[in-house]
Amino acid sequence: MPVDPLPLSAVLITFNTGDRLAPCLRSLAFADEIVVVDSGSDDATLDVARGFGARVVEEAWRGFGPQKRLAVSLARTGPGATTFLDRRALRNAMAGVAA
Repeated sequence: MPVDPLPLSAVLITFNTGDRLAPCLRSLAFADEIVVVDSGSDDATLDVARGFGARVVEEAWRGFGPQKRLAVSLARTGPGATTFLDRRALRNAMAGVAA
């Protein structure tokens, strides 16, 4: 008997990543929800995230650990997938999409 897949959340913490956010969000299209916690970007980050249907929460920077925990706590499906938008993570995510 087939098993329904569990819902999956993708969680990102961002700051001024508008110029490289779209490829990352595109690679997360399989997720049931995308949560972006932004710490005060003054570029296109928020517009790009919203354009991909992400739920965007603006929160002053609390430090890496606290910011990540906040983002994960906002996921409706619990800690499904956590993605960090840095060059290495983005390159790995894009390599997985291309494969």
